[in-house]
Amino acid sequence: MIKLLSLALLISSISILERRLKSSSYYYLLHPVLVAPLGGALLGNLSTGIYIGLLLELIWGINLFDYDFGLQYIHLAAILATVLTLMTGNISLITNLTIVIIITYFLQEVVINLSSKTNQWLIEGGLFLFIITLLNFIPILKELLGEIPAQFLNQLSVAGGLLPSLGLGVILAQVIIPKYLNNEQKSSYLLTLLILLLFSLRVTRLLPVLFIVIWGGLYLLLKKLEPSTYFLRLVIGGLVIIATPLLVEITGPLVDSQLKLVLWSEAFLSLSTISLLLFEITQFELYFICLILGVIVSRAGLLL
Repeated sequence: MIKLLSLALLISSISILERRLKSSSYYYLLHPVLVAPLGGALLGNLSTGIYIGLLLELIWGINLFDYDFGLQYIHLAAILATVLTLMTGNISLITNLTIVIIITYFLQEVVINLSSKTNQWLIEGGLFLFIITLLNFIPILKELLGEIPAQFLNQLSVAGGLLPSLGLGVILAQVIIPKYLNNEQKSSYLLTLLILLLFSLRVTRLLPVLFIVIWGGLYLLLKKLEPSTYFLRLVIGGLVIIATPLLVEITGPLVDSQLKLVLWSEAFLSLSTISLLLFEITQFELYFICLILGVIVSRAGLLL
């Protein structure tokens, strides 16, 4: 009972902060990769909280800064997804995330329709009671998830493996459109997110701390150097291409061992195209440069 009350208080606090700070500059201190681990730590599984937070950072990306439609209470969704996933025994993250998005969107619409100064305390109390009720129904949700056929859960895990690629694709699309990188804050955030995704392959527990340190450092660096938007777009696009073969995990009977090779080939071709723009060389010049490098590397015994 104490754990349920603690979780309800934590989730309610995140909900209050998300709504109260929405119009202030301090809102950017709230991020899924910082919020979700709080639920994981309270339930004794910090790593799962960090993973879910990082996944939601990737899914929503730069939309965390300014959005006028769709799901707006993303941090509430992050903490709820972590709690539900851990309390249902990690049966299906995708199913829990889907349920959480539906619940959060419903709560968002209720709050927007009832929002006023007179109704404020009523809203806070109602949300707290709703969260307590939801947490008490988690054992029933766990049983329902246990009834889902294993084959369907396997298909969901395949879909979950595609989420990073979709998130990276969105970042790449946003990089192409100049309006998305109109300040140092957004540019430094995207760079930090991509660096964090690469770090996540080796480190997990330090990611929230690294997020704050790297983002703050990159923001100050970009503020001082003032690089061109064109250069930043090339750098972020290059990191997306490099990260894709490392982060995308797709398993199943229709996927063979050549998937990674295909992804690396696509990455090489894409990076080659970026290098054409960056160094202002033609495809033929790049071909001869790669040919010479290939001969040197093979002579050194580094190319099989």
